Amino acid sequence: MANIEFESEGSDSGFFVYVIESPSPSENRLGTSEGEPICGVLALSGVPVTSVLVGSSDELERHLRVVFPECFRASFPDRVAILHISAHGNDEGVIVAGSTVRWTEWRFRLMRSHGSGA
Repeated sequence: MANIEFESEGSDSGFFVYVIESPSPSENRLGTSEGEPICGVLALSGVPVTSVLVGSSDELERHLRVVFPECFRASFPDRVAILHISAHGNDEGVIVAGSTVRWTEWRFRLMRSHGSGA
């Protein structure tokens, strides 16, 4: 799965956006993605942005716990980080690669990625 990174020079927006996208199997086959258009618009607006596609719950966990925080701290420590997640879901939780990550687990993962514990 491809990662997209755009950065505009001289931006003073004060933000950094990290997009995590988990498309459905049919969206994957068709090449449908909202990450690329989001990145394009933000880059035109001068906002640094990175977009990643995740294909498993383990990949999602790695991006939430390691990649996103490290990317933010290393590259944009003086900006406000915005995490945009694009995935399908239902009453039970978020669907990642056909598996449901329950809302309670999702909350736990987000809290850990933010350094807030559980």
